Amino acid sequence: MKKERMKILEMIEDGKITADEGERLLGSIPRRYHESDFDAEEFKEKFNKFSRHVEDFSRDLGDKMSAAFKDMEPTLKNATKKAIVHTANAVDEISKYLDETLRKMEARAEDKAGQAKDGAFGGDPGPDESGGDKDGAQDDDVLKF
Repeated sequence: MKKERMKILEMIEDGKITADEGERLLGSIPRRYHESDFDAEEFKEKFNKFSRHVEDFSRDLGDKMSAAFKDMEPTLKNATKKAIVHTANAVDEISKYLDETLRKMEARAEDKAGQAKDGAFGGDPGPDESGGDKDGAQDDDVLKF
């Protein structure tokens, strides 16, 4: 805005426009606040009013958030309890499955050890191409890592 004012004053000085035209042009340019235009009391009043609005808004928002969380608390507790129960049940099922798999693996290892002992006297049947043992037992129910 300062540039525009300077340009108008130069135009007056150069005689391109009259002083009256320059005054009219200068009046059409929005003025910035000058220190002399500043009213400290008015500013303080507006600032305090704004601060009160912010405080009221913050208090109201806090109250509403608090009420919302209080309303949600029973639902969250219930959901948490259900999640804990379902997780415990899943862990129990996995534990049972792993125990059963381990038991089967141990039984197979004992069978193979017995077959190897017998194989020393009568030959070892060993595994076949189908993924099972020569005795037809499949390894589908054993976890493979």
